[in-house]
Amino acid sequence: MSGAARGERDFTMAYKFKRSPFESLPKDMQTEIAGALARKTFAKGECIFRRGKPNTVGLYWLQRGVAIATRGEPQGDFGFAWPFYWGIWGAPSILGGEHTAWWTAVSSCEMDVLPLDTVKVLATDQAFNALLSTWAAEDLAISIRMSSILNEQRTELKVQHYLNAVARHALADPARRSMSTQARVSWPFSKTELARYLSVSRPHLSTVLSQLSERSAVRIDGRHLSVDPARLPSG
Repeated sequence: MSGAARGERDFTMAYKFKRSPFESLPKDMQTEIAGALARKTFAKGECIFRRGKPNTVGLYWLQRGVAIATRGEPQGDFGFAWPFYWGIWGAPSILGGEHTAWWTAVSSCEMDVLPLDTVKVLATDQAFNALLSTWAAEDLAISIRMSSILNEQRTELKVQHYLNAVARHALADPARRSMSTQARVSWPFSKTELARYLSVSRPHLSTVLSQLSERSAVRIDGRHLSVDPARLPSG
């Protein structure tokens, strides 16, 4: 089944949890992790990690702020630009040895970091290693789904599917999950940047966004993404 047929719910990444990304682990391991986590703040515009560099930090648990992942395609791999609003990141680069994308703080970001040394010790446990593998697989899933969106020939569907997917990710945050009325989340792109990321002309994008604002569950309102959760398609 193609990514388009599966729908935007393929954008799972590492945020399928209610309280903590480690909540499925044994209690003693959760206690060990809680003691090792360190809060770190990244300034607006700061590069958190770079593609091709080894992961020397560990796992990043984004608590507050917005970060954007960008991945080019010089070797023909999937290219995308994707904003992250919460969740845990870094598993693919731990398992693969290096980062597969650039990750930059769009706003000031607060993260709880699980140090690499602690991750390596915990990874000897089957349950923790399985969790890392699941997160890495979800990272690949977002790349594949993004490729599907970018290959959509109809600009209207491309833009709508992209915005719907971003909205679903933002609303997966437990702080927003229960919202049944209009929600607003920070939007990190200018229209020019979004047009470049989606490979559409700036005038055409403006026309499409104007049309979508009248009949879609998601619209761009200045520097915010406004979402009506009740109207988001089920995928």
